Amino acid sequence: MSCYVNEIFGNLRGKEREALPDSTYLQSQVDITPQMRAILVDWLVEVAEEYRLNTETLFLAVNYIDRFLSRVTVSKSQLQLVGVTCMFLASKYEEIYAPQVDEFCYITDNTYSREDMLEMECTILGHLDFKLTAPTIKYFLRRFLVAAHADSTLEYLAGYLCELSLIDYDMLRFPGSKIAAATVMLALHTLGRPAWTPTLVHYSQYTAAQLAECVARLHHIYAQARNPSALPAVREKYAQTRFKCVSKLMHPHDLPAHVLDRS
Repeated sequence: MSCYVNEIFGNLRGKEREALPDSTYLQSQVDITPQMRAILVDWLVEVAEEYRLNTETLFLAVNYIDRFLSRVTVSKSQLQLVGVTCMFLASKYEEIYAPQVDEFCYITDNTYSREDMLEMECTILGHLDFKLTAPTIKYFLRRFLVAAHADSTLEYLAGYLCELSLIDYDMLRFPGSKIAAATVMLALHTLGRPAWTPTLVHYSQYTAAQLAECVARLHHIYAQARNPSALPAVREKYAQTRFKCVSKLMHPHDLPAHVLDRS
């Protein structure tokens, strides 16, 4: 496998461009706002925790949601149905033992029926052209963490930042590979480690200058997450001991020097 890693990574970067949603799609939505999208994603984090789904399933579900909403106008009353159906689809793609459709209906307090979900599944699949393979942030994050010689604290902190980025609509303007690299840079900086090395430039194919804008936005999201009024699911998830309570770490007040030099 190691002898093909560069080819695999290059292929993922190409596929990434094909699976990007329209980063301005909410301008065309009549009922849906960035806050409503954020609440939906926050709830899906809880759903993933409830059913012990892989993190990749969560990221893939959000990709499906954004791609679908880039193509279809959805009413406020149907947004949760879109979200839970995308999670259902992502579960069938990623999980060995995916929850059944009735379990996803149950978690919406039976707001939607089995028939509602199956009909929405067909609609979503049609508008996605059945293209369910999409390299998410997590695909790239794994590679960059290896390049950073990450320990578990760095791994969990970068994972926390990645999930925070999912909630923020403005982060859609950055490809997942760039977000993954930015989370590693900010996590390293938070832990007082060298934030961006030549090794990381080589393996990520991003220079510090190319990451500056993304890191600055991510730093803002990181700081806002500690606000009591912020959506809590990601913060509470990573406050658990199994994630070394990384969401309780104080965010750095300054940006990495690489970013400050180019701000």
